[in-house]
Amino acid sequence: HLAKLFIVSYVLYFVYSYISYSITETTNLLFFLQKTFNANNIVLFLFFNYTSVSSHLWFLPALIYCYIIHYLIGTKLNLQKFYPFLSIILLCIGFLLSEICTIININLHYICIRNFLIMGLPYFLLGVLSNKYKITLSNKKAYIFLIIGIIFSVLSSLILHKNLEIYIGS
Repeated sequence: HLAKLFIVSYVLYFVYSYISYSITETTNLLFFLQKTFNANNIVLFLFFNYTSVSSHLWFLPALIYCYIIHYLIGTKLNLQKFYPFLSIILLCIGFLLSEICTIININLHYICIRNFLIMGLPYFLLGVLSNKYKITLSNKKAYIFLIIGIIFSVLSSLILHKNLEIYIGS
């Protein structure tokens, strides 16, 4: 279902992007196809889930990658016991990459953080674990975690004076 959703979304955004591009630039379809489906964009898609027609579609192929990784690692190799450790490590790597680059004034492109490995897989694996162990929150606990998350996110944004890719509160 996800693959169908991604393909339909991609086609719709491709058409929209072509129309938008045609309005602002003198172009033809062949040029737009070559610009959209070049080797660089294909590599960016495969490794970072970057789609040249709409950057916010990164999430759908990232989710597909997560399902594939979960199937291979969790189901075939039966290594779900490493999910908590892997999730924490990947979230920390993403947060540190985002923060260290900010502190030392390196402009790291968002696709280096917003991809299946750094943002998709940790949250996906935590969701798998929550489902496996039937972890649920009462309304009271959910509100407490929500408030703590908001406080940490606001504080990290105020202290670092930046909109982050990954907030401490997440």
